[in-house]
Amino acid sequence: ANFRSGRVELVVRAAGSDSVEIRKAVDWLSSTMFETDLRAENLPRIRDAIDQELGQLRGTMSNSEESWVQNPAYTYWRQNNPLLLSANSFLTRIHMLHRLRWLLRPSGSPTEGDGFSRFMNKLAATCSHANRDRIRHLLGVLSGDKTDTTAVEAEVAALANQAIKLKPETGPVIADALKDLKQSLSDLPDNSVGNDIAYLCKEMDADFRFPAQQALDQIKAVIALVFREDNARGFVIGSATSQKQIGPALTAVVQKLDKTPSVRQTYADKPLVTNHLKERTPGLKHPLFVGLVNENTRSGVFVNTAECASLTDSDPEKLLNFVSARLYGGGGAHSMFMKTWGAGLAYSNGLRSNEANGRIVYYAERCPDLAQTMSFVVNELKKAPHDPSLADYAVSQAFALNRAGDTYESRGEAMASNLADSLTPDKVKRFRSTIMDLRKDPKFYDKLQSRMESVYGLVLPGYGPGAQESVDKADALYFIIGPEKQFESYQNYLHQVEGDFDVQRLYPRDFWIMRPVPNDPGI
Repeated sequence: ANFRSGRVELVVRAAGSDSVEIRKAVDWLSSTMFETDLRAENLPRIRDAIDQELGQLRGTMSNSEESWVQNPAYTYWRQNNPLLLSANSFLTRIHMLHRLRWLLRPSGSPTEGDGFSRFMNKLAATCSHANRDRIRHLLGVLSGDKTDTTAVEAEVAALANQAIKLKPETGPVIADALKDLKQSLSDLPDNSVGNDIAYLCKEMDADFRFPAQQALDQIKAVIALVFREDNARGFVIGSATSQKQIGPALTAVVQKLDKTPSVRQTYADKPLVTNHLKERTPGLKHPLFVGLVNENTRSGVFVNTAECASLTDSDPEKLLNFVSARLYGGGGAHSMFMKTWGAGLAYSNGLRSNEANGRIVYYAERCPDLAQTMSFVVNELKKAPHDPSLADYAVSQAFALNRAGDTYESRGEAMASNLADSLTPDKVKRFRSTIMDLRKDPKFYDKLQSRMESVYGLVLPGYGPGAQESVDKADALYFIIGPEKQFESYQNYLHQVEGDFDVQRLYPRDFWIMRPVPNDPGI
């Protein structure tokens, strides 16, 4: 997925080290694309694969910060594109795989009066107006973790027991439902937790009653839309001899693609995450500062971005801004990375203009206190000396994006992706040649330094233009991740430097694509 261009693709790769392996690799590629075993008889294996992927995704936020924290921020940036979210947001995909587990689970009776259905609807009604502690206690009682019960909890437990007596195989289904609800509880905000649990109950019930074979048929229909000849591209990396050897086999693969013209899908242009936030925050307009609450850590993360310049740009003004953003980027002794790291206020961090996505980025993770880290960076830039020697440093940083050290195969695939996004070598050459021409100006450094406040200020609250101006001017995004304590500290800082702005709390649930009416069956 390319967040800037919006390109989203299903990629199937195959590789071999000699002519025999290469032919087998192409056969495997063809089998993967056209012989996927989506039969009802294979449902146990399909569900196993879903469970494995779901387990990995649910553990994402327990991994090192640098491996995942930028994903929610860029997902929020492109929240109007549900295809991007579905393919590349781990928070969105968690809920989609959760739904697939229930859609592909064989149901007993599809009727509304089934014991499981009556239990889930009763549970939904009981939870809809309850707080987090009450819901946690109720789920614990139903799971057998707790024994002390109230009359309401006893009533729900009795309904579950009745459902199991009427249909013994309902027991494992109810147990799985309770397990999923307990896992989802931490993904929900306090001010909507009751309604969200009720939604999940009704959604699981509707998906469970939906025929698994029909769900498989719908999945096949989606795959058929993807595997159209005019919707495909391919890349081959290898010697001319190897390419000649596998040419006929690759042609055979292409010939299997459907010749029916593709119809480009259109999606409602709606800010999915912001709309979820507004539903539970009456009166909220467009939030300037947002963050993903993560109570599993003590530290905080910044991912602030704004429009700058991309490899497709050649306007001198844009490129001067781009190079100015590199003055204190990189790993030089004077850089914000080294100074912040040396002060113990962040681990991986830094300021840079990213020519790949066209954004200037301030990124810092494992910050002991977000307010202290931001204040430190702003103060360091405010007292930055006049140093013309940084001109060449900034230009060298502008050439930091380089694939020369990558593997041959990854370089070839990246070239193919660039061409798919209409990023040709001529455009890259023009971008870099323009920077070198700008460097010839005797006042080059002075121009760079004079722009620091207007450029860095786009992503550093308290430095340069105000946040609202930066949002209007450069599509600025201010995103943090951390526990509530970090939100409070950073919000106090913002009140001092930006005005009466609150940091709006986001939760994994806000990234879900949810159905308006959970009781309507089907994908």
